[in-house]
Amino acid sequence: MFNSYNAFNGSGSYFAGLQAGYNVLLPSRFLLGIEADLSAPANPAGITGNQTLSSATVGFVEYGDTVLQTGTVRGCFGHTWDSWLLYATGGFAWSYDRLTRTQLAGTPAGGSGAARR
Repeated sequence: MFNSYNAFNGSGSYFAGLQAGYNVLLPSRFLLGIEADLSAPANPAGITGNQTLSSATVGFVEYGDTVLQTGTVRGCFGHTWDSWLLYATGGFAWSYDRLTRTQLAGTPAGGSGAARR
């Protein structure tokens, strides 16, 4: 799924994104913070990968995966001692993908052989 960047035509697997966050140090020397980011492939069609598979149970099929967007939201909690910061962070990560299955030939076990996307 990785394609090296081509500076001549602008193609390749690279991302654009936004990141924002805020930390506050309380008078008790405790640190509270939150951070979020959103990333998307430079190509509006996403970063894609395909795999063709053939077996007696599924027939001859092509599976595809396209990554359209990813993001995270994290919280932070810590405490400072002199020039040291001890902290913990945790959060939520998500990805917006498009998964496809195309029946190329044969009939899957228990199903129909109609080509679908």
